[in-house]
Amino acid sequence: MLTVAPSVRRGLHPALRIDQRVRYSLDVLHATRAELAALVAHALEDNPCIEEPSWERGAPSPVDRAELDLDDLPAPAPSLLDELRAQLADTWLSPFEREVAEFVIGNLDDDGFLDATTEEIAAQAGVTVALVERVLACVQELDPPGIAARDQAESFVLQLRRRGFRDDSLPIRLVREHLPLLARRPLERIAEALGAPLHEVRDAAQVVARLDGSPGRRAAELLPRLEPDVSAAIVDGRVVVTLNDEAFPRLRLREPCAGGPGLDGWRTSAQWLIDALRQRRETLLSVTSSIMRAQRDFLAGTAPLQPLAMRDVAAEVCCHESTVSRAVADKYVETPQGVLPLKAFFARRVTSRNDTTAAEVKDRISVIVAGEDRSTPCTDDEIARRLAREGFRVPRRTVAKYREELGLPVAAVRRSASYRDGATFS
Repeated sequence: MLTVAPSVRRGLHPALRIDQRVRYSLDVLHATRAELAALVAHALEDNPCIEEPSWERGAPSPVDRAELDLDDLPAPAPSLLDELRAQLADTWLSPFEREVAEFVIGNLDDDGFLDATTEEIAAQAGVTVALVERVLACVQELDPPGIAARDQAESFVLQLRRRGFRDDSLPIRLVREHLPLLARRPLERIAEALGAPLHEVRDAAQVVARLDGSPGRRAAELLPRLEPDVSAAIVDGRVVVTLNDEAFPRLRLREPCAGGPGLDGWRTSAQWLIDALRQRRETLLSVTSSIMRAQRDFLAGTAPLQPLAMRDVAAEVCCHESTVSRAVADKYVETPQGVLPLKAFFARRVTSRNDTTAAEVKDRISVIVAGEDRSTPCTDDEIARRLAREGFRVPRRTVAKYREELGLPVAAVRRSASYRDGATFS
């Protein structure tokens, strides 16, 4: 799909060839890492005028890495990230909540445990702790069982629930109340404390012993390793962005490949790909650097995401907004706050007269709905008026849109007995 046949190129008008070359470069920029790897592998196999250079990948050029050793960067992303993100599409989370879930997943360590408090994640995402807790509960329902737990006991409880054990069952009580003692196996004391027969406690202990102590690490062995495309960090007070060499293959023209009736087209094709790969590296580096400078406080962990539009980045790096959109599509950045999609850094402004983001307004809507009288829930008009009193100038139709994205039904449904009793609505 990204390949252009030499026979077709030779017959193109010069102006059309230039236009097609630009489109080809944009396609390479937009390609995912897997698509790019397939394209390069195909070119190396079929094109006699292209080859991989012999230099070591451990010596990147200055444009890729400036005054930063790889040892200074955060550890590689958990390899479960891609699989967990794919599972999010099948959950009850709204689009906005899935963005919060990205923060949760980005903060998992290699063993699959949550490596940040819900308060810290709430600060990163600019939402309430209650919303993070709600999203975390959904992430913990993903596979593998026990993922995204805050400690070993919670992971074991999640795994036991998945196996059908109730919270009052002996294995779950054993984990919740006596997990530290269980490691030393004084089962008689544990049985006495639980008021249960020793043989039942022994059976429960055997069930617990078969649980997975590192759900993320074991599952990671079955999945392809996912690495971020780019890394960003604050080093000596500066924002430093580094491209992941593995995500940006390098090619060069094979010599001799001087040309001739059968080689002119292949040489042109090779040059197109080499130039497109170079442009991809330079564009993603400049776009990511611009984004991280704008979100410096978030990168430092001192503030939530600030309002940022793609046109702002496009203006700074002197390119079209659509180029920025292609550059960030399906690309991931590793930060001290976790691994996140680049597109997550574009927090929308609600109005042009202030710096309020959509995330902040959605957070307020969630709070308003959570605190309303369920017998007389707020209509969208009433929510808009309450927001206005708080300084958020949001039209009713925008309130309705954000409410739907949060997965909250209309007031008439929220007034129903089934909703008040805890039923969920999509």
